[in-house]
Amino acid sequence: GIIILMERQIKVGDIIEVAGSTGKVTHLGSRCSRIRKFDGVELLVPNSAFLEKEVTNWTLADPHHRFDFCIGVAYGSPVEKTMSLLSSALERQPEVLREPASGVFFEAFGDSSLVFRIYYWLELGGAADARQVGSDLRCRIERDLRAAAIEMPFPQRDFNFKSSGPIPVLVEMAGPTSSQEGRTP
Repeated sequence: GIIILMERQIKVGDIIEVAGSTGKVTHLGSRCSRIRKFDGVELLVPNSAFLEKEVTNWTLADPHHRFDFCIGVAYGSPVEKTMSLLSSALERQPEVLREPASGVFFEAFGDSSLVFRIYYWLELGGAADARQVGSDLRCRIERDLRAAAIEMPFPQRDFNFKSSGPIPVLVEMAGPTSSQEGRTP
């Protein structure tokens, strides 16, 4: 505990990941520390874990963290207009930081869609919940794209049959089912 307090690599309020759990440090004690996970569970972590295991301190040097996700739009959609709508959604999301700047990139020609990647920055440890901001941003994007008649497709597959001759087709009539038996037309 003394080493942790003297090194100041972890302090109350930091968001850390240790031993497979992520949460906010709520107390640093001499033998163990308390971490409140994002689901509300309080963990008691022996201070030796901070020295013996890998620890990720998400807020050690900078509370800003970059998030990203991909979105696909239908082939034939206007690329520049799509990028403009995605950028506008980022600008209108109040929790998204202006610095460092967000970004929208046309990333790939996917199997079923044109793929764009959206990057944005949030301040961790603040009032905003990163998961909620991401959800709100995705909802905003979906509404904006729908309003602009830009389709977000689902995966599609085309099957081509090659045959040297006609493919025989057999049509069979289904027999009467048990509910139809005994009825007269």
